[in-house]
Amino acid sequence: MKHLFSSLLLTLFFAHSFAQFGIRETMHLQEIEGTDIVSILVKGNVADIKKACLLMDVNLKYAYQDLAAVRIEKYKLEEFTQMIGKAKIEIPLGKATSLMDTALIHNNITQVHSGLSPLIQSYKGSGVIIGILDSGIYFEHEDFKNADGTTRIRYIWDQNVTSPSNPPVPYNFGQEWTWQDINNGACNHVEPVNQFGHGTTVAGAACGNGLATGTHVGVAPESEIIAVAVDYYSNDWLSNTVDAIDYVFKKADALGKPCVINTSYGSYYGSHDGKDFASQLIDALIEERPGRVVVASAGNGNNIDNTSGSFTPTHLSYTLSSDTNFTWFKTMSNGEAFFEIWTDTADFNDAFFSIGNNNDTSFAENGQIDFLNVADFVGDLSLGVYLSKFVFDDMGVNQGSVDMYLEETEGRYFLQFLITPARTQDFWRLMLTGSGTFDVWSSVTFQGTSNMVFSNLPPNFVLPAIDFYKLPDNEKCIVSNWQCSDKVITVGNFANRSHYYDVDSVYRPLNLKPGEIYYKSSEGPTRDNRMKPDISATGNIIFASGNIDFIASALNINRKKVAPGAKHNYNGGTSMSSPIVAGAVALYLQENPNAWWYEVKAALTQTARRDTFTGPVENNIYGYGKLDAFQLVQYDAVLACMDDTMFNYNPNANIDDGSCIPFIYGCTDTFSLNFDTIANTDDGSCIPIVLGCTDSLALNYNSQANTDDGSCQYPTDTTGIKDLNQAKLFSIQPNPGQDIVAVQLNSFDQQGSYTLSLSDLAGRQVALYQLSSDNLLIDISDLASGLYEFILFDKGMAIDYQKLIKE
Repeated sequence: MKHLFSSLLLTLFFAHSFAQFGIRETMHLQEIEGTDIVSILVKGNVADIKKACLLMDVNLKYAYQDLAAVRIEKYKLEEFTQMIGKAKIEIPLGKATSLMDTALIHNNITQVHSGLSPLIQSYKGSGVIIGILDSGIYFEHEDFKNADGTTRIRYIWDQNVTSPSNPPVPYNFGQEWTWQDINNGACNHVEPVNQFGHGTTVAGAACGNGLATGTHVGVAPESEIIAVAVDYYSNDWLSNTVDAIDYVFKKADALGKPCVINTSYGSYYGSHDGKDFASQLIDALIEERPGRVVVASAGNGNNIDNTSGSFTPTHLSYTLSSDTNFTWFKTMSNGEAFFEIWTDTADFNDAFFSIGNNNDTSFAENGQIDFLNVADFVGDLSLGVYLSKFVFDDMGVNQGSVDMYLEETEGRYFLQFLITPARTQDFWRLMLTGSGTFDVWSSVTFQGTSNMVFSNLPPNFVLPAIDFYKLPDNEKCIVSNWQCSDKVITVGNFANRSHYYDVDSVYRPLNLKPGEIYYKSSEGPTRDNRMKPDISATGNIIFASGNIDFIASALNINRKKVAPGAKHNYNGGTSMSSPIVAGAVALYLQENPNAWWYEVKAALTQTARRDTFTGPVENNIYGYGKLDAFQLVQYDAVLACMDDTMFNYNPNANIDDGSCIPFIYGCTDTFSLNFDTIANTDDGSCIPIVLGCTDSLALNYNSQANTDDGSCQYPTDTTGIKDLNQAKLFSIQPNPGQDIVAVQLNSFDQQGSYTLSLSDLAGRQVALYQLSSDNLLIDISDLASGLYEFILFDKGMAIDYQKLIKE
């Protein structure tokens, strides 16, 4: 395949119309047929996107803000790209992975179920929808039924059904069943056994009611359920996830109920900053209206054991310097090496990078490409630019090709390297110098990209440059995509129990310390150094509702996974801590159905419990602390501006609602001469209106007046305008005026040519009117309050004037 890709690299898929697709996306397009459907996310002018979809008969599923989700045949992509102009396309790729009693006690949920004082009632999630996005659900489990045997599940959408009879609109794939179908025996959804009942157990932890055995009750046992079996093993899994969130929220809206969605899966591939289009669309869905919350697993990527070497570090980052530092990458099973760099544009403009070859046994350096800078990529970086180089040793022998792709998107650089080596066993070194910083996440297991070399390094007497080797680490091991969004509640996992008894009543020790973070629980921060996870809850281990088909298999080969009664099984990881928090959110929404996402998040984090494990302050291990559902439900939210430097600061607020207004100083007295309509804070500059004659040539001139009241009197022998003013050739009514004033000419000559000028006191003309009759109505509502002057002209000569007071 590598030779096929290299030959195509300079042909069809490097044409301008496809330049915005990276190496990985290009490889995906190459592997599918022209009539195959591609799920894309488009950011730009939604009206233009809708028009292109209509003209090309392309399925526009939905659009929010400036983002649209589209299903399009591959052969239409080129024309579609041209039609949407400057809009940008992302093909969301990557493989998802699952991120998976006493939990009710450790998370202070039991008190909420019992309505312990000071609560005035018990809370069990009644009137709230919990969306379970996972591998599916064993819908016949008694824990998901009411006491009368009817189902608590309102809808099931199985995205994996390839020949559906009832695909939901507008997504047009997969099979949908309603609660009527389930109650009538017309639902044939099956959760795959090879998923170990993951979705069922997650649903049980969030909202199982324990009806099967009277034990293992979930957090919100009276909530209703919408389950989506997400196709998270296809290349469309990110797009499918956005579809599923849109689907669940719309169904909850139709039912008139608030909704919390749990996602106990994710991918370690990507930018880890929540700026990908899929994450932005999820943000837009959450922001659409109150009563919408998304909870997500932080991931189980913190499982590095460098001592035994049984795991491989996945992250590389350091601050560049004048030294040339380097890290080795290995080729993958397909014979190629592939990895990516993510960085803010401001952090990489002065960075220089190169790729070189090293023998894997002698470590001899066998050449490198010249050092490059982002300025060496000629073209529109917003569309993506390709660059290809070859690595030659000192003898001129080709060691391999290096194909690079650079794209500037959302204030970041995204740099891909695809290396096609002459010898697959060699190491390939990424060298960096200059200034700035960057992040790389690369692992065959976690990202599907090249492993970095972190052990068995040569001593410096064999390779002196090894002193400048930068080891990979396991920092920033949070999963990517929506889990890195500020609008999504991301959950870490601490140990739930030290032991348990299995289906055979056998005592099973776990070597865990309850309350301590589980060693695999992913830690933050995000790529752009925001704290994640937000909160932590019990995850290892949780017993919850089990897929009965899986339990039947486990009873034959792994009985220790099954709980007494054979209706529940254990699971662990952040897969299980996440639904615990989602269930707690349902309890909060029962009391506060119109809460916005930011209220729910603030309530969770501000009531989080801290102990000797978490430490006294928030951190990237436990987040703000441990879930305390009892305090959460009691939380009295006061939403207002919390910034004490703002005009509308509310000292009683405990949740900032984004309403802050800055101070604007000026005169706020509407009866003052200099009243400022924009000011909200009086600066003491107000000038009171003093009425009187302001004409210094008048007999009754008032030097203290700042607003003429039309009372000026003149000697009878005064000539010119003053005499004419006494004649009062025109009048203004009303004066003072607010909205409309009428100008009346007392003596209108048909042979005259009358114009009326309106000026402010500084002599600046505000308006000029032509008079074709003896009256004129003038709209002064847009004028600022103050004093103005009308001057009447006949054939260009001033013949009279009047003062106007605008109130």
